[in-house]
Amino acid sequence: MPDSPAARSEKGAVSVLFMILLPVLLLAGGLAIDVTALNAERRYVQAQADLAALAAARHLTGAAESRQAARQTVAGNRVFVASPLADSDIVFGVLSGADFIPTADQSSTQGADAVRVVVEAPAQMYLLDLFFPLEDRVVRREAVAAIERPRVSFSLGNCLAELSLLGTLLRPYLGVQTDVLCSGRGVDTQVSLPGVLEASAALLTPSGEPFTYGDVLDADLSAGALLSTITGLPQQLGLGPSVQLGQALQLPDSVRRLHVGAPIGAASIQQADLVFAIAELMAERVASVDVGLHLGEQQVGAVVRVGDSRQMVINVIPGSPEARASTAQIRVDLNTIRLLGLLDLNISLRVASAEAVLTDQGDACATDPLAVVADFQPIDARLVDIDLSMRLTGLVGALVPLELSTDGMRDVTRTGFGFTRARYETEPRVTFSPSEGVVANLLSVLNSLTLGVYGHNLPRLPLGGSLLGQQTSLLEAGEEVLLDLLGLDLARAELELLDLSCPSPNPWLVR
Repeated sequence: MPDSPAARSEKGAVSVLFMILLPVLLLAGGLAIDVTALNAERRYVQAQADLAALAAARHLTGAAESRQAARQTVAGNRVFVASPLADSDIVFGVLSGADFIPTADQSSTQGADAVRVVVEAPAQMYLLDLFFPLEDRVVRREAVAAIERPRVSFSLGNCLAELSLLGTLLRPYLGVQTDVLCSGRGVDTQVSLPGVLEASAALLTPSGEPFTYGDVLDADLSAGALLSTITGLPQQLGLGPSVQLGQALQLPDSVRRLHVGAPIGAASIQQADLVFAIAELMAERVASVDVGLHLGEQQVGAVVRVGDSRQMVINVIPGSPEARASTAQIRVDLNTIRLLGLLDLNISLRVASAEAVLTDQGDACATDPLAVVADFQPIDARLVDIDLSMRLTGLVGALVPLELSTDGMRDVTRTGFGFTRARYETEPRVTFSPSEGVVANLLSVLNSLTLGVYGHNLPRLPLGGSLLGQQTSLLEAGEEVLLDLLGLDLARAELELLDLSCPSPNPWLVR
């Protein structure tokens, strides 16, 4: 039976509708295919970036090696061919919490513990490429991988010298405990650095807030409360001046950004180092500190001034810019010393000024007893920096007192030192002291000064054996003073390797 006109009209309408919708359906199908392919390519390129970042992080021993590892990884994946990686696509940096911070020098991996890799590939599309220019059809993915680099803590100081010069500042707070601060340098004289920082955070107001380590280091804290926290002794005197621990404790930025309580690697530090660092900071707040020193046959007053406190380096990556420690800048001006009632001797000295730089040439994870775990190059130590002046007084015939001086008797040492694993485990410190030749030269200068004073005055002075005898006695008295002064160990610097942290060498993805 033939179709009715109405039925034929309905079929025609469906055919027209199908013809109208067919392009839309084809476009939708093509779009679905493109979106599916694009998502697959994005996942694949992200996997390429992840693998390249992990490979680069595993080879962070050098910039060229790290970049080559990333490029080889990307080149080995050929399903979606990526663009060649430029140097700017492989960026070295440090990880601070979850933040990636590029290092300033991208030609080196020194100080870097993370790497960011950016991978680009042309998007493979079948329909949308008709509507987008080639430069816009790019899949771009990045990944950041990091490693836990070995970290080292070390310090430079002179415990005995600081006890002689700054003990008067500490005794009101620590009492007799002050005199035994330098009696040992073992495990029993160490304190937990994270514990000290956590206890210091509790001193801040309001207590209980989520402070970072940087907040604690930069805060003005009571010296008396800090000394009580470090030593465990009850607070014997008032709060004392405010000090900032960050002026003496140098932690890398990646650690400073962590909240108090987060692990920071270094577990312990010498109690005496922290105590004397606080004493130096206290001394910076006052014009001078008056002390008494026993030199020769007399008690000599002295004025101590502290310029900059020491820098103890905690938990740094070897070779990084922060891996640098220094001693305090201390000047000691002795009161005039009268020798045998005839000669006034004035002495001014700068206590051993030293700086040590930790390189990346050591292997903190090495277990061989002879392997170098921490290499310091260079160690600059100005061990003797003394000014002497003399004034002749009290002799008959010395009509006009004459003053002669010598400026800058110095012993500057520039050397290096590597701690082996065995040395670190048995005696993790090395001392730099003035050489015997420099001490002899200092005594020779004293001799020349004494003879110079006498030589200028011989025409006015009575000659005879008694005068020569007086010269000898004066020289002996002056030498005794200088030797006693050097015997206080003021002119020496002690480099101590405090802690080594050796984490797993396997890299991990940050994002």
